[in-house]
Amino acid sequence: MSTRRKFLYTSAGVAAAAGIGYLTKDHWYPLVLERIAPKPTPSSSPIQTPANNPPVVDLKIVSPRFLNPYVGQKVKFGYVVSDEDGDQLALKLIEDDQTVKEWTVEKAPNSQITNVDDVISRSYQKEGGHKLVLEASDKDKKSKRWDDISFDVETEQIPDYPTKPLDVKYKGINYYATGISGWGFYTPTKDQMNEHFDTILNELGCNAIIVTGDGNAEDHLIESTRLALGKGFDSVYIHPRYVNESIDTALEKLAKFAPKVKSLREESSKVVFMIGREFSIEQSGIVRGSDWFTRLANIARDWNRIQSMFGPYTWKVISALNKSYGHELAYASGAWEADLVPWDNPAFESVMTNAYIDQYYGHTETNVLGQLSGLKRYGKPVHSTEWGCFAFPDGEKYGGGGSLFKPWQFPEDQKEQANYIIKYLNMLNRAKIDGSFYILYDDPFPQSTGLLNGTRRRLGFYAYKSYRRAGS
Repeated sequence: MSTRRKFLYTSAGVAAAAGIGYLTKDHWYPLVLERIAPKPTPSSSPIQTPANNPPVVDLKIVSPRFLNPYVGQKVKFGYVVSDEDGDQLALKLIEDDQTVKEWTVEKAPNSQITNVDDVISRSYQKEGGHKLVLEASDKDKKSKRWDDISFDVETEQIPDYPTKPLDVKYKGINYYATGISGWGFYTPTKDQMNEHFDTILNELGCNAIIVTGDGNAEDHLIESTRLALGKGFDSVYIHPRYVNESIDTALEKLAKFAPKVKSLREESSKVVFMIGREFSIEQSGIVRGSDWFTRLANIARDWNRIQSMFGPYTWKVISALNKSYGHELAYASGAWEADLVPWDNPAFESVMTNAYIDQYYGHTETNVLGQLSGLKRYGKPVHSTEWGCFAFPDGEKYGGGGSLFKPWQFPEDQKEQANYIIKYLNMLNRAKIDGSFYILYDDPFPQSTGLLNGTRRRLGFYAYKSYRRAGS
């Protein structure tokens, strides 16, 4: 090998090793130098930990929900707790700033509302405001949430109204299961009715009830009556109202409704079909006037029309319902109608009248006592199916007619109402009749005849409660 070729081979090797180019047979190709960054080594930064989600807590009163609990009454609370992370939760119950119970919940996401009769069931020995707090925290106590309820507890009975006897077979009340157009009553939910019926039966001590409402809500009235039957009342009246309908339209609707009531009556003999109340003014066609209030004011003016038309219409109703219903009936007469009803007809199971004491209209205690006593002559049970007093100053003087004086424009006077109730029940004890049906259980405005105002009991509630039937 020549010296020149030896040099070339040696130079090419050095150049290649140096990375500066490469040599072919005929040309020299220089290489472009490029700095290559070294590959990074694996990272050593910490792994992020998922955030710890706080628990969810929901505390609520299960019962009583629609009326304030009273001293000594069992109050049931329900709760929902959950945790998105599935942590075990530590629960703490705090009552009026005092811890009363601590426990744990496993698998919190699967927890559902619980009627906690064996977990959270409290009773209170002190009336007034109370607060219950349910606190939930995860197992490491890194996250905590709570929910609370504030509520009032009322006295079980007021000392001013000690227990006294009531000499009637049926102590009852009028209960509106639906609103009535133009009168402003509300339609309670099934849950509300369920609790209301329990209160009427167990707290007020009533063993009878008139379930009334708009006659056009037939199925609702049937189901409401069935619910009352399930509570154990001794007598349940179902009473559709056709306020401001014509007398002919009301009769037509009664006859169509009768088969549904008949089916219910054949389920239980405690059901009584109340076919009407004060026909002469509740429906149009006897007393003149386009609405109930106008007809009420026109009773005296249209007395001759009442005497000539009321009896024939009542017979017409009885005849129609004997065909479509076939069981005993009930009717709540106005005091002015009581001597016009054919009570001796075997269709009527009792004699009923709405017998208010209202001195302004001339219905004194002596007058009402005499009327109720006189109705015994028919040899049937006698019931005062509607009586009561609006809770406003001088309401006792006006009785049921207080509605004409716009009581909502006056301040509420619970004492006036309670005094009226005591006076009336003392009169009934002298009358020795069979049934008393107060008007009414609940009404949304403060000056009404209702025994409740929202979730609180009025003094009238305690007054009516204080009179107990023998054996109750």
